[in-house]
Amino acid sequence: MNINDLTLEQLYQLNDMVCQRIDQIRAQQEREAIARIRPGMKVTIGYESDYRRT
Repeated sequence: MNINDLTLEQLYQLNDMVCQRIDQIRAQQEREAIARIRPGMKVTIGYESDYRRT
């Protein structure tokens, strides 16, 4: 898919789909992280703005 060929409306739709997928992946990662928590483990809470892509 070449995004240069998409209309503005199509770009908005694609953006919405990408954002929804990002939310799904983040939620899945959070569920997996919570499932790994065991008594005695140290847990820190962060905010989205703290996340950095490496």
